[in-house]
Formats: sequence, C-alpha cells, structure tokens
Amino acid sequence: MDWAEVKDRVTYKELPEEDSWVFMSNDERNLHVRLIASCERLDQVCKGITVGIQTSADHIYHLERLGPNRYLHKPKGKKGPVEIEIEDGIMHPLVSGPEAKRYQVPNTTTYILFPYEVKHGKVRLYPQPEMTGQYPNAWKHLKRYEEDLRRREGGKFDDDQWYRFGRHQNIDKQEISKLCVAQTVPGMRVAYDTEGAFYFNNVRVNGIIPTDMETGWFLLGVLNAPVCDFVFKRIAKPKEGGYYEANKQFIAPLPIPHATEAEKGEVAELSRQLQDLHTRRRDMMLMIDKRLSSAQCEEDKREEGWLWADVKPLQEIKKSGPSELRGKALNAWAKAERELRLAGHLEAITLMLQPGAKLTVEKNDGELRLLVNGTPVIEGVFLGDEEAGFIAAQWWQKARQTHVTAKFDGKRLINLLLKLRKTGNPAIIDQVVRLDADVEAIGNEIEEAEARMNQLTYRLYGLTDEEIRLVERVEIVFRSREIIDRYAIPAFRNGDQGIASNKPF
Repeated sequence: MDWAEVKDRVTYKELPEEDSWVFMSNDERNLHVRLIASCERLDQVCKGITVGIQTSADHIYHLERLGPNRYLHKPKGKKGPVEIEIEDGIMHPLVSGPEAKRYQVPNTTTYILFPYEVKHGKVRLYPQPEMTGQYPNAWKHLKRYEEDLRRREGGKFDDDQWYRFGRHQNIDKQEISKLCVAQTVPGMRVAYDTEGAFYFNNVRVNGIIPTDMETGWFLLGVLNAPVCDFVFKRIAKPKEGGYYEANKQFIAPLPIPHATEAEKGEVAELSRQLQDLHTRRRDMMLMIDKRLSSAQCEEDKREEGWLWADVKPLQEIKKSGPSELRGKALNAWAKAERELRLAGHLEAITLMLQPGAKLTVEKNDGELRLLVNGTPVIEGVFLGDEEAGFIAAQWWQKARQTHVTAKFDGKRLINLLLKLRKTGNPAIIDQVVRLDADVEAIGNEIEEAEARMNQLTYRLYGLTDEEIRLVERVEIVFRSREIIDRYAIPAFRNGDQGIASNKPF
C-alpha cells in the first residue's frame, strides 16, 4: 500500500505527547480542532464536575421507599427484602445511572439514609445523641450493622463515627442546583436538578455545578445538542453495546460555544421547554405501564404464526410434509421446517436493526405495521378497531422504551411484540389508547423543539452546512457480503415464505 495516497492519515508529529491519541477522519479532526480553538471547555465555564456519594456499604444505606416512613431493605447475602420503618427526615431520593435520563427530572424510588447535616456548605455528622433523639428508627437500622460498618476497609471505621460514609467528598454538593450525567451512556444524556432535590450515587452519576441557574439551563441545552454529542463519542472511552464512559475526563473537555446574554437566554428557555416536555412524556408512559401491569390486565402471549402465516403450528405444517414421512420422522421434519421459516424472518429483521435504529408503529384501517427506520418489517396484521388500537399502543410503548444496540436482534424484537396484555375492562383500554395519543402528541412537540435547539446551537458554533452534515451523519455499520448473502431471503406475502411486516415502533 502507498501510504502517501491514504486520505485520512495522521503523522507521528501530529500526535500529542501527553494527551491521549484520538483517531478520526480528517474532516472530523478538522472540525474537532476548530471547536477546541473557538470554544471554552466545560470545566472552564462551570464551578466543578463531581461524582456522587460513596458510602462503601450501599446495601445498608440504600433503601427503596414504600410510603411515609416505610422502606424496603435488601440485606446482603440473605433471602428476600424486609420492610422497615425509618424517619423520612433523614432519607433523600438517590439517582443512579438508570434514572439519569436526557432532559428528564429524575424519577426514583431508591433513597439514601444520610446521617449528616449540611448547612451553609458545612457538613456535620449527626452525633449519636441526636440520632437516637431525632431518628431512632434510622439509628436502630444502623446499629444492626455496627459490626459490619466498623470492619470496613480493614477496621478503618472502628471508632465513635463508625456509621459515617466511606468517603467524605461531595457530601456538601448534593442539595444544590446541578446537572446530572449518567456514567455509562449511548450518548450525552443530561438533566437539570434545579432545586437540589436529588442525591447522586457514587461514580454512577456525575454532577455538573453551574455558575448560576440561567447558565445551568444554557449548558443543559448545549450538552444535549448534537455537537457536544459528536465530540463526546469521539473522545470518550467506548464500551460494549454502543455505550461510552461519561467520566469527568471525557466531559470536562466538551466545547461550550461563546454566546451573548440574549443567545444564552434563547437556549435556556428552549431547554426549559424540552425538560418539561420530556418529563411529561415520561410520566405519561409510566401511567400506561401502570395500567398494563394492573391486576385487571392479564398476559396475552401470541405465537409467531400471528405475524407470519407460514410459521404455523407443527400440526398445520405436517399436513404439507413429504408423503413418505410418518410419526417421529414427520414431526422432526415439521419442527425443522418451522424453525427454518422463522429463522428466515428473524435474520432478515436483524439486518435492519443497526445500532440506534428507530422503531415506529402504524395503524391504518385495522392493520398494524412495525417499521425500522421507516421500512416495514412487520405488516399484514389485521384486527378490529378496538383491539388494533390497544395493541398498537402497547407496541408503541415497547418501541419508545427500546434502545437498539448491536446485541438487539430480530428474536428479541419479535418476543417484545408477542408479549402482550389483554383486559376485559373497557376503561383501561380507553385510557391506554388515549394516553398513547397524548404521548405521541408530546413527541411531536419534542421533535420540533429539538430541531430548533439544533439550529440554535449550530449557529452558536458557527457550523457550515458541510459540518452540520458531518455532525448529523448516520454511521452505518457495514456487514460483510458473506453475512448479507447468508441472511438475505426473498420477501413473500399472504402465507408464502418470507418476510411479513408490522408497523414500526
């Protein structure tokens, strides 16, 4: 190979001597270099980037809230959780990675037992007399584990303050206005805890402390926009399944554009709207889940033949088997034939499920269809209006909650579609369908607001049309010709072999 002819090459002199080496195409590198030169780093425009609280005994301090002064404790190494009483005044909602969502006020049932008083930035561990006087139930819970807590880190905590947390850092930074970023994410996912209502868990959630409230809203919009996401995915440590590590070292260098007060205010106002919309949408989806999981709904597991006419029950397939086969031989043939037909459908769908693929659902004239990136992969499922609406709402719910990764294949998708719920309560059906329509309406508002935010931030960064296309480019994972040839099968309809589709999520 003539290396002089390689377009995207990097000379040794261009590689930094101290910083980590980041390999990109020339176009990406040129944009990255320009952003670094024209913008400020995130850690230059905020007060700090912190990790959460480290107790060194999470199974003791972390509990699930059941109701006023009632918590579920899961003892380490023992069977089953136990319900205990602890005073709400010493408990605080705790956010871990799964609860740190993009533009969503956290929603968590996990609480942390916090034996500290924080006033004016100063931290004080409650002494035993105050604990026993104000929080006797909390003290009783801690005393139950006194020996374990004293033994932590080889007896390091074997003193009068044995119930303190494993680390003292950042205890004073929980009840303040802060942005939250989960540690392991498929892309930048930032939310704003404006009131300091939530505590963050260990290194699983990072906190970004803004200089003031308005700057916090501005940073929320910028960090969630495509440019920061573009940079983040190229400098962060990649993990399996299309995820990245959002540690301080990878988010601190993110480029924050210079902006006038008017421009900051415009971004901040739009990010307020987006957090409100995303949070409302999340809450409505939880309302759908609550109804589908209620005692008035029951499992309605469908078979693959409901989607594909050629994947019939074995007794049906046996009728078309070779005339010379009988008994066990015919059963074996029918089973193999059914598995072959099903595998063809699943493998064809898997080819469509590239990481990040968008799932959508359509319902027209009683027909359900499932699409992947706008292409039908399931269709021809005809139902009555009420049943079609109820199932379409369930499919949409699954689609919204599904993040397509490299491991998400056709089998997993179809299992989701076939795992349904049914009910004889018409009120639940009506509520689920209505809530689903409301979620879709809010989703449309979100798309419009996101598009405006994108244009706002592109303008702040001074991106050209070519740079915008580079940032928004969909990265296609190419598979080898061998795999494509192996999985490609013709599409058939109306009971013939092949792919039948349903509308996308």
